[in-house]
Amino acid sequence: MARTRIIDGELFWWSPSRTAFYPASMHRSYHAGADGWPDDARMVSHDVFVAFGLTPAPYGHRRGADADGNPCWVALEPSP
Repeated sequence: MARTRIIDGELFWWSPSRTAFYPASMHRSYHAGADGWPDDARMVSHDVFVAFGLTPAPYGHRRGADADGNPCWVALEPSP
């Protein structure tokens, strides 16, 4: 599988339902794929992508969406 090089100036989209980021340059490829482009995708700044897409989650957290659908760190549920 080819790796996409992420560069400054790339536009990114965020899907709260999938808790995933998508580079705008891959829009056509995602539309053609089995899962398609998420209906709830919205454009985010490069800084938001770096903070939540490239930066590892703090210990005990995972990437999630807040009440407004923005990316955030969510505490993991304690295991039984």
